[in-house]
Amino acid sequence: MVQMAETVIPQNSFAKTATNAMMKAKLNILIYKHMPNWCENRLTVSVPDTDYISDLEAFIEKVRLKKTKDNASSAFSLQALLPIPQALEETVSQVPNEEHDSKRNVALRKRYGSDNWYDWNNRNWGTKWDVEAYAESRTAPTSIKYNFDSAWAPPIEAIKKIALLFPTLAFELEYCEPGMCFSGIFTANNDDYNDDYREGVVWPEFESEEDEENAR
Repeated sequence: MVQMAETVIPQNSFAKTATNAMMKAKLNILIYKHMPNWCENRLTVSVPDTDYISDLEAFIEKVRLKKTKDNASSAFSLQALLPIPQALEETVSQVPNEEHDSKRNVALRKRYGSDNWYDWNNRNWGTKWDVEAYAESRTAPTSIKYNFDSAWAPPIEAIKKIALLFPTLAFELEYCEPGMCFSGIFTANNDDYNDDYREGVVWPEFESEEDEENAR
């Protein structure tokens, strides 16, 4: 009679498998948070007539960040108008379902609504990081345009808050995220908002040659 060799399963093999799965899940989350798709933005800020030019000039000055962490200037910065609380600047973004109910975190959430920079930025700006305008143009005395990129999504939440700070200004944000294939036009004037969101549609200049051929 042939005796079969017994297969020995380590007692902690299932624990190791679960731990490895958890580590992979956390790694995927970290990759998601640190390697964003870039959303293209075109923001036009205007006033109804020349009587309000001083309001536009005040906005242009206040939204300008003289120096960033990289010692560079930016004509349009969310941090300049809606700065992240200093207490959150050195925090670490949380992994979902991870225990983070320390007294400090509870106190931060109670005061700021978030206990880390990542959640605060997304809640108050609508995007992961601050933006830096790579182009600006004063097309007329009553308007100015900014071009900039944002991580994952357009900074709609920030534009809502900025519109309340400058109620005489009108904001029109054209945005496009080619990677996830969505675009839209968000408008804000004081507390009046509208988001014309278009899923599956990108601006023509972002369409690939293959997309153009398929459309023929």
